[in-house]
Amino acid sequence: MVLRLHLLFCLTLCNLYSRADWIPKCSSSGWNSLIFKNIFYLNDHEGFANGGLGFMYHTENNWTNYEQFATNIPAQEHVEYLEMTSSTKGVIVTRRVYALGNDSSFIYLTENGGYHWQKVFTLPIPKPSIRWEIGVEDLFFQRKGNQLFILFGDIICYGKMNGKQWNIVKYPYSRDMYNTSFGILNDSIWSIQFGADKFYTNNKGKTWRVYLTDPAIGQFGSGLGNSIQRIYTHDFSTYSIEEYSSKDKTWSVLNSKFAMDPNGVVQLSNNYLLIAYYYWPVSKIVHSVYDRNNNRWIDLDTLSNFFDLKKWTVKGNDFVTLSWDGRIMETKDFGQTWQAVISNKPSKMVHPVFLSFNKNMGVAISGYDDFLFSTNSGEKWRHIDSKSITSQLNLTPPAFLSLSHDNDAELYLMADKVWKIMPEKDSFNLVETGFTFK
Repeated sequence: MVLRLHLLFCLTLCNLYSRADWIPKCSSSGWNSLIFKNIFYLNDHEGFANGGLGFMYHTENNWTNYEQFATNIPAQEHVEYLEMTSSTKGVIVTRRVYALGNDSSFIYLTENGGYHWQKVFTLPIPKPSIRWEIGVEDLFFQRKGNQLFILFGDIICYGKMNGKQWNIVKYPYSRDMYNTSFGILNDSIWSIQFGADKFYTNNKGKTWRVYLTDPAIGQFGSGLGNSIQRIYTHDFSTYSIEEYSSKDKTWSVLNSKFAMDPNGVVQLSNNYLLIAYYYWPVSKIVHSVYDRNNNRWIDLDTLSNFFDLKKWTVKGNDFVTLSWDGRIMETKDFGQTWQAVISNKPSKMVHPVFLSFNKNMGVAISGYDDFLFSTNSGEKWRHIDSKSITSQLNLTPPAFLSLSHDNDAELYLMADKVWKIMPEKDSFNLVETGFTFK
C-alpha cells in the first residue's frame, strides 16, 4: 500500500512538472475560444499575444496556426503591455488591482520567447486624481528609440528595453480628473492630458506648462521619425506640417494642405500621422494621413476610427488591434475598414464607447455614432451606420449619440433628445420621450 501511494505521488509530481513545461498546441479552428488581451507583431507573419491566467500565444503564419503555452506570470496580474524585440526577447508590463486601491505595476523581461519572465522593476504606487480613485486610471505606454515610457496616475517611468536604467518622475500638481492621453515627442519633451487640461515638459518632467515656447509646438505636436513636427498656419487658409531642427532651432515646412484646421491628431506610428479636421469647402469632417517617409498626404474616403482606439500595433505597412470581444482585426486603409485575420470579408469594426445590456438586448455605440445591436445576449451583432441612424432620428450631423449604461436597466439613446429602446424579436423600436439631454 505504501509503495502504491509512493508511486502515485511520483506520477502526480511528473504530471504537474510536465504541465508546467511548454506544450505547443497547433490549431486553425476553434477561434472563438481564443480571447486575446494584447498582441504584438514582429513582422507580417510572426506575432505574439497573451490571454488570461498567464497564457501566451505565438504564431509564425499570422494565426493560421499558433502555439499556446503557460508562463510564470502571476494569474492575479493583468498584462497591460506586450512587446517582443525579437523572437526570444521581449517585455511586458502588468498591473495588480487591489480592492482598496494602491494598485501596483511591474515590468518583466523574457529571453526565451515568453516561456519565462523575470521581474526587473516595480513602479511606485501612484497618487489618484482628486475626484477619482486609482482604479479608473489607465496605464499609457509610448515607445521612443530604445526606451519605453509609462504613465500611471501621477507617475512617469521610463527606461531601456533591456530592463536597465529605469527612472521615475512624479507629476507635481494635483489632477482633478484621470489621465486621458500621454505623448512622447523625444527624450525630453512629453505631454500629459487629463480632461481638457494638457501640459507639456521640455526637461524630462522637471517643470510643466500649458504651452511650450522652446520649441513652440502648439496644440498638435508629433514625433515622427527622429524629429518633432507641428501643424502651423500663417493665414488660416493653408496649414503646414513643419519640422523642428534642434541644431538651428528653426522650423521648416515639410508639406502643406488647404483648409486643414485640425480638431484632432493621432500619431499612428513612427511614420504616419492621422488628422481630423472640418473641411469647410464641402462642410464636413474629413480625415487625412500624413506619410512622412514619402512626404505626401493620403485623403481618406470615410472616417477612420483610430480616434476611438486605445491600443494598436504595427504589422508591416498595416495596423492590427483587438476588438472589444478579443478578436484580431486588421486594417489596410488606416482604420476605414477592418477585417478579421482569418476572414477576407471586410467589415466596419465598431469599438464601443457605450455598451449596455437589458436581458437579451444589447446596444453599442462608437465615438463616431456607429450603432450595433444584439437580440441574443451578444452572440451575434448587427450594424447600423451613423448616416442611417441620424437620418432616422432626424438629426443634423455631426450629432453625438450617447447611451444609458446601467446594465439590466431600461435602455435609452440620447442626443439632444432622448429615445427609449424597445426590444422586439430580432430588432427594436425607438420611442421618443419627453426628456432632453444636455
